[in-house]
Amino acid sequence: MKPKDSKTKGRVIAIAAAGALAILLASTLVRCTVAGTDGGENGSQNAPAIEQQQRPEESPEEPGSATAQESETTLEKASSASWVSDDGSGATLQITDASLIEKGADGAIHAIAYSSADESATNGQTLVTLTLEDGTPATLIIALDEGEPAAIVSDVLSSAERYVAKSNGGAGESFTVTGLDEQYLAMIGGNEEGLTRAIAEYASQKAPQASSASFDDEVYLDLEEGMVSATFHLDDNASTVATVLFKDGAFEIL
Repeated sequence: MKPKDSKTKGRVIAIAAAGALAILLASTLVRCTVAGTDGGENGSQNAPAIEQQQRPEESPEEPGSATAQESETTLEKASSASWVSDDGSGATLQITDASLIEKGADGAIHAIAYSSADESATNGQTLVTLTLEDGTPATLIIALDEGEPAAIVSDVLSSAERYVAKSNGGAGESFTVTGLDEQYLAMIGGNEEGLTRAIAEYASQKAPQASSASFDDEVYLDLEEGMVSATFHLDDNASTVATVLFKDGAFEIL
């Protein structure tokens, strides 16, 4: 019986050894597989990093380059000009960043609001396609003279068929400020000339059609800052409001 037990025991030990060897091989294969998988994941994770390192080698546009700097659009240039009807009726047109405002010969105001504008240049003129508030398109044809807006034609305009640019009146000597109160003048040191000049310069940039400004009879005092502020309405089609600040003998227009 003992030899038989010995053989049986030997077979059991052999089977156990074989099982251990199989487990060892299996665990080794698992480790290899896991290591290979980790390596693949790391490789895929590293790939974008390589791409990111290569991208800066492409030549990006520098902020000061001509390509990076967007030039002023024709419509923006037109908004800085004063427009009068070509037929001599006296109608005027004012262009803002959101509307076209006509003032007819009878004084009636006709405003057209738009949400966006696209431009294309051809043959010395610019075609401006506006998207109006109701979603319909409207086209302006702006004729150019040496790159500057010179005339405007559009079916959407009603007070005149054609408008032409004229020199700005806002900064001219003829610009006037009306309705000034003596108490307000005393608060600004009696400097009516400086006040008129400051509003005229503001009008030449923001409301070139304007030739005068009227005092709104409202004055605000900031005693802590030592500042006086007052509002004026310009006589452009949009009735632009100018807020005049006076502090330390100087004017600032908002």
